[in-house]
Amino acid sequence: TFAIGEAGVNVSGGTGFDGLVLNDSETNDVFVTNAGYGAQSVLMVDSVKATNDAFSVSGVGTTSLAFNDSDTLQVTFTPTEEASYEAYLVVYSDAATSPDSFMVSGFGIDAYFYEGFDPHAGSATDFSTLPMTGWSILDNNGDAGDSIPQQFKTWYHDDFGVGSSGDMVAYYGYSSNYDADEQLISPLIHTPDLAKLSFKTYDYDQYLGVGYSVDGTTFMDLAEVYLSGSWQQHDISLPDVDSLWLEFTYDPDSGYSIYSTYLNLDEVKVTAMPNTYIEGWVYDQDSDLGVGGVSVTLNGTEVTTTGENELYLDPGFEDSSFVSNYELAPEGGWWVYPTTLTNFAHMTDGDLIWIDTIPALGTNELSVHEGDKALKMWGQYTGAENHTSIYQQIGAVDEGQEMYVGAWAMTHSDGPLTDGTAFFVAINWLDANFGWLGQDQSEWMDTSYAVDEWHYIDVHGVAPAGVVHVQMQLTFYQPAGYADGSVYVDAGQSTMHPGHYSYRGMDAGSYSVAFLHDDYNNANFSNVEITDDVADTTRLDVGLAPLNLTEFVAGFEAGQDSGSTVIESGSASFMVMDSLRLTVTDSTVFTDTTSTGADTTWTVYDTTEYNIDPYMG
Repeated sequence: TFAIGEAGVNVSGGTGFDGLVLNDSETNDVFVTNAGYGAQSVLMVDSVKATNDAFSVSGVGTTSLAFNDSDTLQVTFTPTEEASYEAYLVVYSDAATSPDSFMVSGFGIDAYFYEGFDPHAGSATDFSTLPMTGWSILDNNGDAGDSIPQQFKTWYHDDFGVGSSGDMVAYYGYSSNYDADEQLISPLIHTPDLAKLSFKTYDYDQYLGVGYSVDGTTFMDLAEVYLSGSWQQHDISLPDVDSLWLEFTYDPDSGYSIYSTYLNLDEVKVTAMPNTYIEGWVYDQDSDLGVGGVSVTLNGTEVTTTGENELYLDPGFEDSSFVSNYELAPEGGWWVYPTTLTNFAHMTDGDLIWIDTIPALGTNELSVHEGDKALKMWGQYTGAENHTSIYQQIGAVDEGQEMYVGAWAMTHSDGPLTDGTAFFVAINWLDANFGWLGQDQSEWMDTSYAVDEWHYIDVHGVAPAGVVHVQMQLTFYQPAGYADGSVYVDAGQSTMHPGHYSYRGMDAGSYSVAFLHDDYNNANFSNVEITDDVADTTRLDVGLAPLNLTEFVAGFEAGQDSGSTVIESGSASFMVMDSLRLTVTDSTVFTDTTSTGADTTWTVYDTTEYNIDPYMG
């Protein structure tokens, strides 16, 4: 309380700073106001100082302020370590209360880039302003007109978020006519070393697309992230480039739904890749052989798959050398057999599906699985049954060696597989004289597979006795006659370690880890701890139980016993399990103190599955 004519001090404005990358600076306007009492009060401000060197003040002079007048100062925050900062702005004046202290705060982030979308810059009814700079919002479904950002129609800013201090939101529901295709693009981010992206989301049963661009225009997919919880953190490894733009796209299926949803995005961060690893072996519980193509997820986001490519040269057909044959390029690479065939093509992302490029036959464009290139294959049109084989060859394989080959394939609706045409991958086993020892084939991709979708086709094999040469083959099959159809092939994988996986880059914390494969029961692990983000290796070996592919029918009718026993007692029917499979997991933590005094830890999880007779126990 001030007496009539007595000056007083109040400070307002940007006294709270969002997270800031170490050694970067951010400046906010702060207002010093004469909050005294009565028109006769006059405030003489001598100086303003900060009590922490991370904050500096400029624009301060000897200022005379009449009642309710303000002077604008600039407060700059420059963090030098990852920590929360608090300080006081101390105002020295001729007020009776001088010196007057007012708190300022902020926090430093050890990262290449950080955006916390704080503070909320609008109001309860105004969502047209943004707290951050350099970001772009695209309204890909065009329902917002020229008003961007716009609540419900584009990404927009609100006062929710981690800590209820602001975040970005994309909406789907009644107020958007059950349609959304909203894209949020970051500023250019410089990555001087291997880096990873982290961000937090809040929504349930939704997918968020994440991509990157090196030119700011053409974006490539990084991940399709499944959202299933409250403020989940997602981590994605970034490509090894000097700088990039990131994009977040929310594009659910359009059409009426019984619900509306708000997808919340907050705390986008790009950091140096931590020196932490999770690795292990995934094997078939029944055969003990490694299983390739298993999706490994951390907190619901796929980070790697088992059986990553180690044998194929140019697995995605990105190289201009493309496909030759063993006569013209005996040093290796992709070969075609028979050697005179030409019924294949080197395709580029965005090419017309019709290889003769006649728009009158169709204007749909190719979207490759990854990178910029893909292989296209079709039949030989000889009238006789024919196989077109594009393959790579290796030697020095021992009897009993596990092998794994896979590739992504797609048949397009403009030229789909028809009347018996098909695609498969194979492993050919040959002796020292290239004599035939046998072949392992994948499931055939035929007309039963959905068009316009990329499908992963793979095969496992074990080297037989006498093997010297191995061919890892992509095969197009055309039956007798002239059946049409073609496939696109991309991102091949071939390895002698089909069950192996390895991923680098987890922060210290607790993780949920899942192993997913269409032909196996899922394996899920909770509370997997990363204790040291400087050097921590976790080994998690997993045995997957094959799915029972026998159709289970629970109609309680005679002849419908599939994996159970039906017991009838009077008018009642019961189903009793014939078998039960249990998984038992334990873990051991090992610590090694290095010569530098730093602890390196390994956590080994042992997983065993048991078949249990429910009667005998």
